[in-house]
Amino acid sequence: MIRIECGNATPTPVPTEPESLPPPRRMQRALKFLGGFWGAALLSVPVPGLHFVLVPGFFLAGLGAFFKKLRETRRLALQSAACPACGKPLKDAVLYFGTDLPRLYCYECRQHLWLSEGS
Repeated sequence: MIRIECGNATPTPVPTEPESLPPPRRMQRALKFLGGFWGAALLSVPVPGLHFVLVPGFFLAGLGAFFKKLRETRRLALQSAACPACGKPLKDAVLYFGTDLPRLYCYECRQHLWLSEGS
């Protein structure tokens, strides 16, 4: 079971378990991001002067996003999860991550949160 922890507050269990993403779905997500960045690179070609920075920037950002999305092997829905410190619902509805559990932030009480696996 995954819990949301925050400093000295009582950990809150996440009601759903992480879903494993199969390789074809990960590739599809990665290609969508790559296409978006490369599309932005193509659209920035006619911008005079700035295209010398924008086109290579979007090209490299697309490659970076592609490889980052390929490493995200799990998906966790947090629609009904609450902050352990203030009890308000979290704004991050869905998280995609790999082997390391991501950190969260509560926009209501301004607390840094983290996920942990345990009983």
